[in-house]
Amino acid sequence: LKLRADKMPEKNTWCKYSTIKFVTIDDKRLATFHYVFQLCIFLYIVVYQVIGKLGYADSDQPIGSLRISYQPAMKSGDPNKDVDYQYNFSPLDKLRYCDAYGKKDDVAPSVLQCLYFGEISTNYPVTGTSPFFVTTRVQESNQSLVCNSPPAPGESCNQTYAFGCDEGFTPCYDKKRAAQRKYFVADVELGTIMLDHAVQSPSDSSLAGDVSTMKGYLKKCDTDEKIMPSKTPGGQDYFTINQLLSAVKTESGCGTTLDDVSTVSGSTDSVRYEGTVIIITISYSNAKQWSGIEKTIEYSYSVTQLKGAKTKSMEAIWTSYPKERVIKNRHGITFTVLQDGQLRSFSAITMLTTLTTSLALLAFATTIVDALMNYCLKDRELYRKMKYAEIHVEENQDGTINYEAIEHSH
Repeated sequence: LKLRADKMPEKNTWCKYSTIKFVTIDDKRLATFHYVFQLCIFLYIVVYQVIGKLGYADSDQPIGSLRISYQPAMKSGDPNKDVDYQYNFSPLDKLRYCDAYGKKDDVAPSVLQCLYFGEISTNYPVTGTSPFFVTTRVQESNQSLVCNSPPAPGESCNQTYAFGCDEGFTPCYDKKRAAQRKYFVADVELGTIMLDHAVQSPSDSSLAGDVSTMKGYLKKCDTDEKIMPSKTPGGQDYFTINQLLSAVKTESGCGTTLDDVSTVSGSTDSVRYEGTVIIITISYSNAKQWSGIEKTIEYSYSVTQLKGAKTKSMEAIWTSYPKERVIKNRHGITFTVLQDGQLRSFSAITMLTTLTTSLALLAFATTIVDALMNYCLKDRELYRKMKYAEIHVEENQDGTINYEAIEHSH
């Protein structure tokens, strides 16, 4: 190819156009490698990413509502409806943590007087939602007003209320007229926690459900064992506190009790005495890998114990305002419920994004085959010469430039 130099564009080193040269090589080995790699990438993209891992679905964090309540173990009736309801409390001499326990060689780490509480007395403050407090131990203190108004100008009160139990103060707890007492709430772990919850996708209002229409279970630690919830007539879930504690993963295994030693550093008292924090996570899902998207939302409960945490709540009961009051220092279990999970729905944009990202892998197959062709096969030098063309550029004496593309033949 001969051209006059004055007809050629000026030579430059920064503005060039590179094109791809396609060379067809009749080699069954390279062709087989190429097709196998492309097939594997195709299966990875379409079968694994799109179908298996639901690459066609958009994922949303669910939004939800929650209602919690506590009820002691019942023998018959419903405290909210029936007048003649009955609790199913154990005798105090059968409880290891009560000072009335009949055996002295099998007591719990912490032992106190025990009292029976109903649902209102056990749950304080009454929130009905997360966090939810269940009392296990109470310290009651009788306090009398000492001073809340300075007796003279320029003076101040050194004390507002003091522990006391004079003749006019009721109740007084024993013959010594003690102003304080401690006691456990009997059989609190046999009571039930009801969980009433609903959930909805923030981007698709039709993707919603409540506990009565969804299916769920309690996961026991990290095992495949499932604890199915009991159901109220309205379809709400409920578990005994013992069931929830049995699903807690601990350092020593699976499950804990209120009479285990507290996780508070340095404490030798029981969980019942110190209190604890139990986190219940509700995970929602309407899709499974390899199964696709379903219309029904499913959920699972998982339970963890916050190590080293103890909780309490203070309550003031005025017996004669403002002169006399009873302070209830409550320790117990704080249930914190988290609603989590993923709700999926079909999205063409998500599917196209998955395909576009994954299809870039197809170029990887060509790269691998080129590397085999150029560096591994027996005829690699010939193939390399066929793939990369050599162009010689020479300027003649008459001012013309020769562009010579050297073709290699086999």
